[in-house]
Amino acid sequence: MSDIVRQIVLDVMREQSVRSFEMAEAYEQIALQNLRNAGVEVVVHTPEQIRVLADFVRDVTWTRLEGEFGAEIVDALRENHYNYVSW
Repeated sequence: MSDIVRQIVLDVMREQSVRSFEMAEAYEQIALQNLRNAGVEVVVHTPEQIRVLADFVRDVTWTRLEGEFGAEIVDALRENHYNYVSW
């Protein structure tokens, strides 16, 4: 991959990463409210429970992605993720 193409991929991944977190949060809130409105008891995990799962995904899944996309791209994803997520 040329340097120009690599930079384009990195920039797009950063932008899309932020957008995907924002969209997921918005959709999740709508879906949870729809479930509550339908009488479903919604169980919300604690920040610690979420942190354990997120750590696993970052350690296992993101490491596997390095083989697909390269360490530079996955490192950019990690950097962007940690700048966006507050836990």
